[in-house]
Amino acid sequence: MISTIPTHVAYSDESNYLKGRFRSLGLLTLGVEAARLLEEKLATALASSEVDELKWKKLASARQRFAAIKAIDLLMPYLGSTDARIDVLVWDIEDSRHKVKGRDDITNLQILYYQLFKNVLRLRWGTGLVWRLVPDENNQIDWGVMEGYLGSVNSELLGDDDLLTNGSASFSLHRLFGIDCIEECRSHETPLSQIADLFAGLGSYSRASFEKYEVWLRDQGGQIPLLPDNERLQIQLSNADCERCQVMRHLHTACRNASLGVGLTRTSGFRTFDPSRPLNFWWYTPQHPDDKAPMRGRSR
Repeated sequence: MISTIPTHVAYSDESNYLKGRFRSLGLLTLGVEAARLLEEKLATALASSEVDELKWKKLASARQRFAAIKAIDLLMPYLGSTDARIDVLVWDIEDSRHKVKGRDDITNLQILYYQLFKNVLRLRWGTGLVWRLVPDENNQIDWGVMEGYLGSVNSELLGDDDLLTNGSASFSLHRLFGIDCIEECRSHETPLSQIADLFAGLGSYSRASFEKYEVWLRDQGGQIPLLPDNERLQIQLSNADCERCQVMRHLHTACRNASLGVGLTRTSGFRTFDPSRPLNFWWYTPQHPDDKAPMRGRSR
């Protein structure tokens, strides 16, 4: 790369990556100037809501709900331009790729991060950009060694034939994706990291708890549920569920008003069918019959 000054920045975070059936990664990508402006606005909005940190796992009160809705409303104009996009990769550990004995969830998380970078930084934004990657430091990945790991992982796991070198992938995150630097952040000090966390949570929760959303929506007079009454009555909604469902409905309405092509009720969870859209909820599906998650103790 000619320039070493980042032109764009990417904020990443995960949700339920070690528990539950549906797990997700969130990636907010935008130009550096758009990032500066949005972060200033978001910091002001959170302060006015008296919220120190907007986190999906904390979204269990009206205060957090109002803050989440403010964040969504501030973000939407950026998604309506070419200045930003959000990609949420959601996977199901009950599918044919992940339902394997001895699955290595941490290694799998690293591989799915690679898939996200490949499809967003390289395919959606294109080449010639210089990226600053800002992951949340509170996760299971050691970013200092991740590049070395990806440089030796079996190419079949990555599923990337163009990187084959004698049967294994040999590459650099910097060379492939234009990542100039990786700077882990403390999410409570980084509002844009909180956006990645919020949308990652929305992605996995909307799939895992869609029946709860259906019951909640029916109780609000929004629609008649598909569930039979006897099953619906067995579903109990906590305070957190009710707050989260309100945020889900607000996001769905905002997406519809902006014609972003994001489904929810017909897809039983947030899903975008056109990955080029600036808000892309991507449901990972096995790419071929041999696409299997890595297992613990297997050589790379």
